[in-house]
Amino acid sequence: MPSTRFLRLGSLLLLLVACASDPGHRRAKDFGDHGPNCSDIEAASRISFSTDRAERLKRLAARQNLSTHEQIYLIDVSLSGGFSSDQADVLVVLASNPALTNDARAHLSRRLEDVYFSTERERIVDALLDNPSTER
Repeated sequence: MPSTRFLRLGSLLLLLVACASDPGHRRAKDFGDHGPNCSDIEAASRISFSTDRAERLKRLAARQNLSTHEQIYLIDVSLSGGFSSDQADVLVVLASNPALTNDARAHLSRRLEDVYFSTERERIVDALLDNPSTER
């Protein structure tokens, strides 16, 4: 069916435009191309209730196959809204991920100032310290 094919193509183009126009994704673009997890991150970011959104983002943050681009995008999406505790929960999971790249680690460290409460920042820093970098 041609109309179904056009609908799928249109949906894909819309997702890519949304992905590319997001400021966090523009930053992530410096670290490679969009990966297969970008659409999942984008979908989770569209959930309006903070706790539900955070639950989905935490599942994504635990994935071992996230590229640097996807990790940075996830950091920026996590900090783009919601409750501070929910943001920190997502970032603690990512900071604890053994596949966290050095570039994503550095980006997370720079973005700590965007976490509102110092107790939440401390949780994230503790997770980073407990998960030493394995990249050389």
